[in-house]
Order: sequence, then C-alpha cells, then structure tokens
Amino acid sequence: MAGAAIKGKKRWVQIIGPAFFNNAILGESYVFEPSSIIGKTIYAHLSYLTGDMRKQYIVLGFKVTSVKGSDAYADLISYSLVLAHVKRMVRPNKDKIDDSFTVETKDHLALRIKPVILTRNKAHNSLLTKIRKHVRDSFIALSRNHSFPELVDGLISGHISKELKQQINKIYPINTFEVRSLELIRR
Repeated sequence: MAGAAIKGKKRWVQIIGPAFFNNAILGESYVFEPSSIIGKTIYAHLSYLTGDMRKQYIVLGFKVTSVKGSDAYADLISYSLVLAHVKRMVRPNKDKIDDSFTVETKDHLALRIKPVILTRNKAHNSLLTKIRKHVRDSFIALSRNHSFPELVDGLISGHISKELKQQINKIYPINTFEVRSLELIRR
C-alpha cells in the first residue's frame, strides 16, 4: 500500500443534500473515517430529488462540506443538462448559439454560466451576436439581484428561461432557451 494501513471497520455514511432540497438523502459512502468524505463530489438527477420525471435531463452536482456523526452534509455546486438532451434539441437549418461567461451573485459567489439558444431559422451573425450580448447582460443583471440558491431555483422552476425567451423573441424568433451549465467557481 502507498500510505499507512488503516485499521478498524468501515461504516456507511449518509450524504444529505441542502435544505433547499428538503435535506434529501443523496447517497451513501462506505468509509473508514467519516471525515475522509469531506470534499467528495456527488451528482444526482433532479428527478430523483423532486420526484418529477420530466426533469430527468437535469443533473445537479453537490460537494460534501461537513460531517456530523454518521451524516455528511453537501452543498450545491453545479447545475447542468445531460449532453444527449442538448444534442436532441439541435436541428438542421437552425442556428445554435452557445456562450460562456462568469458572473458574481448577490452573495458574492462567482459562477460560470453556459446558455444554449436555438433559433427557428437561420439568422445573420449580427443577430446572433445581439442575442448573445442580450443574454449575457440579462444574466449579469439577474445575478446582481439574486443569490446562488435563488438563481438555481429560477432555473429549476423555469422562470428565468421563460422570461429570457420572451425577451429574446423580440430580437429574433427562437425555439429554445436553456442554461446548459451553471457552475460555482469560487465561494
């Protein structure tokens, strides 16, 4: 073995999600020391946490931050769409607009946001640039007024996507607006 031999029995440690998800059990881990689980990253589909099977294309990332007894507590660190879902949305003779930018939330957390927008028809590059700039400016304004949990709640409920889609439709008709990925960069 590379390190010192660990003596003792392994035991199961439950990993519990944040209060935002009603302290749902995300999983279990089999470890010698419960403190060794700190820093572990766990991914769970939103449908598992909410019971809504229509949300099974959304994956949430959690990171274990503390341990109390035989329970480990995790905080939300990422929101992303399953790649197959994004590929299924893309169609020929339509434009796909991708972007990636960082914003700072009201509670001073840095986030990387990656939206994906699909137009109804082919559009000029100047229109695509205008849409991209509008989305970026809108997210910067949203993040200044909302905390990280509020932004994730807006994405999960669909309020942010619906509102931005209505705004973008005034620039050029679009089929879909989704946030492909939202990651916590630093606390």
